[in-house]
Amino acid sequence: MKLQLGSSFFTTNKRVLFYLEQALSEQLAHPSLNLNIPILDKLWLTVGASDDDIQRFNVSLKKKLGFAYIRHGFFRKEDKNLDFYKNLVSFIFPDGEEKEIDVYYELKQRGERKHRQNPLKIAFNPARFSKNELKVFFSWLKGIFPNYESLFSQAKVTRADIAVDLFGVPNPMLLVLMKNGQKCGFEYNRSFPKLVGTQVLGQPAKSHFDIYDRNQKILDKNAVGCFLQSKEGMPISVTRIERVFRSQSDHTNICLGSLEQLPCLFKYIDILSPRLLLTIESEKQMKVVAKKGFNWWFTQRRRQTHSSLPQYNLEQYSMFINIQEYEALQRKVLRGMRRIILKNNN
Repeated sequence: MKLQLGSSFFTTNKRVLFYLEQALSEQLAHPSLNLNIPILDKLWLTVGASDDDIQRFNVSLKKKLGFAYIRHGFFRKEDKNLDFYKNLVSFIFPDGEEKEIDVYYELKQRGERKHRQNPLKIAFNPARFSKNELKVFFSWLKGIFPNYESLFSQAKVTRADIAVDLFGVPNPMLLVLMKNGQKCGFEYNRSFPKLVGTQVLGQPAKSHFDIYDRNQKILDKNAVGCFLQSKEGMPISVTRIERVFRSQSDHTNICLGSLEQLPCLFKYIDILSPRLLLTIESEKQMKVVAKKGFNWWFTQRRRQTHSSLPQYNLEQYSMFINIQEYEALQRKVLRGMRRIILKNNN
């Protein structure tokens, strides 16, 4: 059995399964050697700015900026019971696609609440920017807020997406299970519905995982990007495992000053050998795995049979993950981002 779209594919060919196991094993065990470096793919901060701080920020927007141009907007929440920010300003950087930093301010409070959001929110994708570009932006902010470092070190991290790319392993054949058995789902592949587009582990409104094919994501969004290619010029699968950390929904409190304390993304999942596919009893079930992802299929089968599916001895297929090395790499990335924002250096 084989299904294929570009660099993404699903097969039960034994030789391919053993090759994928070796490629996956090497990357999970030796991330530094194989450039599987964690990426900070999104960061949201809320800052406890004073009214005077907001006023100074507003005044600064009227001056010409040398590093970006400004686009003003308005942000509204439809739910009348929720607080919302009245104003949005986007700092658009001239070099690169979708390179912007969004700042929300002037919080509109509704009703009585035990916990309030901070009046200033900053949202951006650090992976899209160079270190120098981020230094310039946050140095500019530093000139606005008199107590910048102490204020921003206490900024709440409301969202942080940390990702790792695995090379040569197609998304439909990456067998991942949540350790706590949370709710899971999937998104269809727009171009080829027979292959899963995104595997969703956990509830999207809370901290969860998104697992998807980077090449296909670029194609689906009609975005500008480059594919990793073999010597023959064929695209190589790049599957991204992305941990979406949402502190508010999880009732956790992480501040920018302790950003590197975020737990390692591999702490919550198990990755299984692709050889496990050989134990699935029918082609019909195989197609479900290919279309909706292994986690979704396994969870549904377990519910239907009201058992832990003892015929699948998962322990013998569990792959070693060098969590210690991944955690050290992740902390280095997060520590570097904290220093760029707070100290404007590396």
